[in-house]
Amino acid sequence: EYRLALSRYQKTLRQRNELLQEGKADGLEIWDQQLADYGSQITAGRAAFLEYLNIRLNPVIMSLDEGLSDIKFAYRNSGLPYQHQFLAALGALKRREAQTGTTAMGPHRDDFEAVVSGPDASVGVRRAAGYLSRGQMRAVTLALMILEKNYLEEKLGRSPVLLLDDVFSEFDSGHQQKLIEFLKNVEQVFLTTAHLEEIKAHLPPDAQIYQVSNGNIIPSP
Repeated sequence: EYRLALSRYQKTLRQRNELLQEGKADGLEIWDQQLADYGSQITAGRAAFLEYLNIRLNPVIMSLDEGLSDIKFAYRNSGLPYQHQFLAALGALKRREAQTGTTAMGPHRDDFEAVVSGPDASVGVRRAAGYLSRGQMRAVTLALMILEKNYLEEKLGRSPVLLLDDVFSEFDSGHQQKLIEFLKNVEQVFLTTAHLEEIKAHLPPDAQIYQVSNGNIIPSP
């Protein structure tokens, strides 16, 4: 349902933007209704997904880095979760849209970010990017991937294949070991590294290792 709404939203958005660029504001009503219909479904779906992540984030992130207990994901939504709200907000932007020739609000302008709560109320909330170290940000990224994997398992009833590209490069040995322990519970994992010697000791005994050189894939003993 979400994917269908997203596909129809994108088509509606293109049609609406074409009218705006042609200066045909009087013909927008039918596209406004459709944009509000599909856009509110997408916004509600994304809000529910971010809520799912935040409810389950703490134990996952703590297993990777015990100093990241105050992390959460914030949804920076441009759209609104109810059709009538979406439509009303869209109507208030008609003059601006006529000037710019583009749709000024909706899920196509959405974003999300990791934020860190301060130690007390006076500090407030900080954006994690620029505040946390690169290693900590990598832990947040991995936590998001783990939660995505768990979400897919819960919704689809089967385990996805996990693809991890050089994730060990910014982790110390302690974080590497924690990640390996998690990966043991995943049905199938493809993991790349440019420094096999640094992680080989952490790999399970039945791990299959391949060297890639000049486009050739060679099994490693």
